[in-house]
Amino acid sequence: MPTTITGTSISVPSGGITRGSLPSGSVIQTQYVSSATRVTSNAGTFTEPSTNYRVTITPTSTTSVIILRYFIPSGFVSSYQPYYVHKTRAFRMVSGTKSYNITSSGTNNSNRPGHSGITLRPSNGYDGNDPFFLAFDAIDIPGTTSAVTYGFEFASGGGTLSFGYMGPDVAYGYDTNVTITAMEVAA
Repeated sequence: MPTTITGTSISVPSGGITRGSLPSGSVIQTQYVSSATRVTSNAGTFTEPSTNYRVTITPTSTTSVIILRYFIPSGFVSSYQPYYVHKTRAFRMVSGTKSYNITSSGTNNSNRPGHSGITLRPSNGYDGNDPFFLAFDAIDIPGTTSAVTYGFEFASGGGTLSFGYMGPDVAYGYDTNVTITAMEVAA
């Protein structure tokens, strides 16, 4: 059974510093997920690999900034296609509704859609024995004090990608949790 570890809020002791007295840039709370879920995906369109790859944070102010860090260890398990573009994008979910307009998203520019995430293309000479790490940061100002859930979707340009482990089951491979961290920062 997959194990998911969820972080807890960093709380201020009773009578300590209040939220209103924190200077801009102060970290108010940190939430994280470190998921041991192992899945594969070969979806050619944006698809969420697993709902276990989500973190939820409840901002204390509508002006708070959420800093997101994604670390997604991966590897090809079959049908590796060199030079194909693989895309990952962050999403925000409030009250069950997904949105992709994270504050740090780019803008749509001609045929290039704007999103917060990473796009990369392994080159020739790369194969299923090589690690494939997807890591990126995003910044969001969700404008709510309701619970906000962040996750990611992946679109394969060709081939099947593993999440949390290197495709081949070999001694030099790896098995590493997918982690997402959300930090609330005072604006």
